[in-house]
Amino acid sequence: MAGTDLPLVIAVSRALRRIHAEPEALLRERGVTPAQFAVLELLLHKGEQTVGEIVERILMTPGNVTVVVRNLERSGLIVRRPDPGDRRIGRITLSDTGRSLISELFPEHAEAISRSLAILSQAEKRTIVRLMSRIARQDRRQQTLMERRSSVW
Repeated sequence: MAGTDLPLVIAVSRALRRIHAEPEALLRERGVTPAQFAVLELLLHKGEQTVGEIVERILMTPGNVTVVVRNLERSGLIVRRPDPGDRRIGRITLSDTGRSLISELFPEHAEAISRSLAILSQAEKRTIVRLMSRIARQDRRQQTLMERRSSVW
């Protein structure tokens, strides 16, 4: 590991902890976990989803999504209906209560994130996005390469 790698990882981790502190406190006050918020926000902006679609879009494990969806359903924030084309598949949508909650909570959450990042200029934010995107793309390239290698065996 190069001499600056570990300090970089530590700095990014600390920055993320700071960025998430206020938004997560807001969610706790409202009785919503970050995972529940992610599902509610996805349903608000993308509409009805299956568990599989939720897993793909918010990068949670299938088991975690199942638990989150079950808890949201018990809380009356979502409704699960069988897919008309394949009754084995559940279609998940916001209930009226869930839509009301996330419609109110999402702008507050976004504002809390903005306050956390207010110390940075727009140019600095664009630079960070560009650099973090490079790292993310590298990860995808490595994953594709590993998948190709494993398919050969």
